[in-house]
Amino acid sequence: MGTRVESSASRPRVFQGGIPVTFDQCHRTLTEIRRKQGTRFPLLRVVYGDTVVRGRLSRSDCDPEHSHNPASPYGILILENLGLNRSPEMILQIADIRDDSIHSLAG
Repeated sequence: MGTRVESSASRPRVFQGGIPVTFDQCHRTLTEIRRKQGTRFPLLRVVYGDTVVRGRLSRSDCDPEHSHNPASPYGILILENLGLNRSPEMILQIADIRDDSIHSLAG
């Protein structure tokens, strides 16, 4: 089982209207999901345009330990394969994620 991508197209389409997630919203959402799952690397389901991506969070630019230019809206979430190997990874640009599109995959 790998990083799952469900889409009506072969390539993920980016942000399609709505309100984009801010770095603060992304950080708050990930903090809550991490607390509920009890891990720094939670299982996530992210709606990315018309694509649903599932995987284990391996990195988020909205975390305080990653230096980020506050004037820039750009940053990434990296989701790892759910299988035994650590690849492929899916790289999602935070500015292209809607504010209600990051969810826990576990319970």
